[in-house]
Amino acid sequence: MDREFERVLSWAFSDFLGGDDASPAAYWDHPEVNLYEDKENFFLRIALPGLKREDIHLEMGEGVLIVSGERKAFDSEGKEENTFRFKRSISVPVQVEAENVSASYEKGILTVTLPKREEIKPKKVAIEVK
Repeated sequence: MDREFERVLSWAFSDFLGGDDASPAAYWDHPEVNLYEDKENFFLRIALPGLKREDIHLEMGEGVLIVSGERKAFDSEGKEENTFRFKRSISVPVQVEAENVSASYEKGILTVTLPKREEIKPKKVAIEVK
């Protein structure tokens, strides 16, 4: 989150600092993706501030998760000024139950839950001592 905060500040003050590489178009082209896992699931988190749920699209197929969306910017008169689009294709481990993938979007963070198949979940086997 610290990097995300720095990026937003950098973009907001880029005119004052003389930088042009932190433009909103550059950010929206390729949002950062964080992957992690626990015993039951793989998780994917993407910061997508300013988007509405209905502007985010997810597709799963052939071991690839495609996340795409768009955000429209309006001028002070309400006229559409810019549209920022992104599309990320993320390879998904083959051990994922594709039919049970779910997603939630809260406070600008998209979290995709990718359940692991039973055969790769850690298992404990009791061994009888004789």
